[in-house]
Amino acid sequence: EGITRQIIENSDSNAGYCEQAIFYLNDLGAFIVKENGIEYSTESYDIQIPDTYEKLISQRVGNLKINSVLFYEFLISASILGSLFNAQIIQNILNIDDATTNDIINLLINSGYIVPYQNTDFVFRNTRFWKCVYDIAKSDAKFTDFNKRLHELLTSIEYYNLPIKALFAQNIDENFIAFNLWTQNIKIASAVGDIDLYVLSQKQCLKLLNDFTHTNNDFIKKKAYLLRYAISSLLKLLLI
Repeated sequence: EGITRQIIENSDSNAGYCEQAIFYLNDLGAFIVKENGIEYSTESYDIQIPDTYEKLISQRVGNLKINSVLFYEFLISASILGSLFNAQIIQNILNIDDATTNDIINLLINSGYIVPYQNTDFVFRNTRFWKCVYDIAKSDAKFTDFNKRLHELLTSIEYYNLPIKALFAQNIDENFIAFNLWTQNIKIASAVGDIDLYVLSQKQCLKLLNDFTHTNNDFIKKKAYLLRYAISSLLKLLLI
């Protein structure tokens, strides 16, 4: 009863929090399987559940890292690809075999981290859950290394998602490559009429141009100032 009250009070009517709290308790072995069903272990009565959704996910992912670094690295690498990811890509950059990948996928599904999407594609439990995991990934010491591995792999795939490629390039400070990819995105967005992608790409170009204005190369600095002015003018017209 005390645990139930704790979950309800912390959840603030958020069903996602309640769900993850149950998975958290299961992670800690708080449930006992019996012939007539599942019971809560009396030895677990003193468990304190993190009081916010973000803290709860952070604790769960932290426990996963303690129990298995490989499973943890699979999860945070997957988050870099976005809320939807391909398991074979992660398998490739981590250099693991099919059996190990299947074991990891099954555990992540059964533990409420991800759900199947299509074939070898999987999706995080929900967008908020993915964002929590991605924030953890960004603070991990191997974040840049995983981005480099993904960048090297995906640049060899001609038709892979260009915005993802561009973000990888930015994450490893390959700003000129990123700028080139974002300009390609602008062309594609213009051709198909995707305003959201167009604005996103222009904003990323603008961000990179701001960085270019701090370079010691006068030619690049001048071009960056001119392009930044042009993009700012276009964005103002679009966002009015």
